[in-house]
Amino acid sequence: MRKAILLLVVSLPPALGYPAQSNYDSQNSTWTLTNGWLKAVFELTAGGHFLTREVDDITTGDRWLASPNQPSSPVRLTAGNEVYGTERQYTLLNQWTETTTPAGVRQFITLRDLEGTAQITVALEMYDNQPMLRYHLSFLNRLATTAYVTSVNLLPWTFSDGDLTYTAMNVNQWSVAPVPENFEWTRQPLAPDGTSFSVYAGAHADQCAWLAVSGSDGRGLAAGWEFDGRSQAAVAHFRPGAGLGYLKFSADILDLH
Repeated sequence: MRKAILLLVVSLPPALGYPAQSNYDSQNSTWTLTNGWLKAVFELTAGGHFLTREVDDITTGDRWLASPNQPSSPVRLTAGNEVYGTERQYTLLNQWTETTTPAGVRQFITLRDLEGTAQITVALEMYDNQPMLRYHLSFLNRLATTAYVTSVNLLPWTFSDGDLTYTAMNVNQWSVAPVPENFEWTRQPLAPDGTSFSVYAGAHADQCAWLAVSGSDGRGLAAGWEFDGRSQAAVAHFRPGAGLGYLKFSADILDLH
């Protein structure tokens, strides 16, 4: 499959001199990446589900928590008739870290689904003194027959809304046809009824390959994605009941097989 990279940025004040590191807790099957700016926690649950638990602003204590009713995972793709995401069950094959250049840490987590159809390696990266988390995935088909990857979500993140309201933002690409564009920006409040703020990105598309959201408390997230092709991305705010609201991000690769 094509390699994709997500850049997830938390709005933080400067915090210098703290090297990036990753800690694997084998008893609880959790991975915690930190670098003095932010902390990101992932878990392979007792039921075999690989999930995102939280992304935290260490300097202020602000926390972007997983939604209690809408689980989130860095893995979301379809190969053949098989869907790999939050519902899939996995076993841990291996996990290790390596240092990066520029200075930072890269955490690898290799999973095999319990049905034996695929092997997925998640790579999570943090750099020293940078408020961002990067990741990419590699997929290995374990079936005896060919399985085409037909869908990939580059931005499969869902967070609790913290009972706040949100505004989304993006900018246009530069273009001269069919309509002249020169990085005009679009800002739109997110209604809690699930109405999406959409981004059509990639070569000869309309917008740049990133979007950002800000909350009514001033906190914010920005996400970008990088690969050779076009994508349809979105963020939406859902509030099905008191305390159940969540933000849902997505960025689907277009024209896959």
